[in-house]
Amino acid sequence: MEEKMAILKMLEDGKITPEQAAELIKAVSSSAEASAGTHSNSQQQHTQPHHTPHAYHTHHTSHTYHTPPSPADDVPRQNYSGARPPGDSTSKGLGLDEIAADLRDKAVELAKEWEPKVRTIAGVVAEKTADLADRVAKAAETRTTSHSSGFTESLRSAVPHGTTAHTPSSATLDSTFELAVHGASNELILSGLNGPVTVKGYNGDKISAKISYRPKRLGADIALVSHGNKYILIYDDTAFHAIAIDAYVPDKLFRTVRVSADNAPLHISGVSTASFSAELTNVTATITGINAESFGVNGVGGRLEVVDITAKSGNIETTNTAVSAINLDIENMRLETSNAPINLSISNYVKFREYSWLVETSNGRIFASIPSTPDLGYYLKAASALGSVKLGITGLSYTQNTASSVEARSINYDTCAKHVRISFESSNADIIVN
Repeated sequence: MEEKMAILKMLEDGKITPEQAAELIKAVSSSAEASAGTHSNSQQQHTQPHHTPHAYHTHHTSHTYHTPPSPADDVPRQNYSGARPPGDSTSKGLGLDEIAADLRDKAVELAKEWEPKVRTIAGVVAEKTADLADRVAKAAETRTTSHSSGFTESLRSAVPHGTTAHTPSSATLDSTFELAVHGASNELILSGLNGPVTVKGYNGDKISAKISYRPKRLGADIALVSHGNKYILIYDDTAFHAIAIDAYVPDKLFRTVRVSADNAPLHISGVSTASFSAELTNVTATITGINAESFGVNGVGGRLEVVDITAKSGNIETTNTAVSAINLDIENMRLETSNAPINLSISNYVKFREYSWLVETSNGRIFASIPSTPDLGYYLKAASALGSVKLGITGLSYTQNTASSVEARSINYDTCAKHVRISFESSNADIIVN
């Protein structure tokens, strides 16, 4: 019986196919019968003639199992139907139909035993997986287009004298680029490649950048160019192994700032802009002192720290990225990651009167430290499908308060000068708010 249960377990785990399971069970049954026969010769004389086992079962004993072939190597056998051997009405071997029925019964029993929470989280995880797959695909698409596919003639003609570097070898090289910025409604696009990216804002009107790069071929071009109101570090990323950026940029002359990096650290600080966005792949990133209308970060892997960010809207969406967010003064924010924790620390809400935030992770804990002052009215929701919720804010009136789900608002919510609405969600880890 133990051998049969082990075989059924292997089948449930997907280690063998139903055909292989049926044959193994027959082999175990045959071996058990043969073993029983050696202890009772008198009974064996009254049994039916023993049938020669299939070649696949030769040399089996009840304690030595044949290692089943992988599904790709399994060849159907013409003479095997899964039925009992002819003339053996007492055979205990299971056919394929019986095994399938048994497994269906097991599946039904297991489904009935699932807690409603587990079924809920299964749906949540499935939804998150599909969503994350879309985000990873979008991130990959962005990475393939962010550096440009090479130099166009219009960009070549726009390159100021002396700002193009022609690489003579595959050694690591350094070049310094400087480019004056005109007007105040410009777009900055900087992309690193397997190298560190550092961008610092300063009170000036010129981009000054040191670029370190390692080409794959002779004559690979890299340039800092201005094209209309766009200021771009442009190169063909198929021509380089790595590109690192260390740049000082005007802190208030760009309406749009777009930065990307992969497989290396990123540091950005001190920039005011209407729209800020960062694309990160396997990066340890620190983004500080950004003042923007819209603030966005998309990332896969690595770690992200965002500090002292002021924005009307914020959207931080990462995958497998631990997020630390400190002193975010963002009116409307969505902060979401997966398979990693979120640590949120806010000292005060300053610029806006109405805040609306969603803070969400799957497979990770949320720890939040938020201020408690007389002028702040909170409306808080926190729910964890398989974790616990602990809310340490005082002066709240609860409409729901269970171990895994809390909904509450400040007693003086209606009379407070500022309102802060935050929803915390985690699929299977604790949520702690103090």
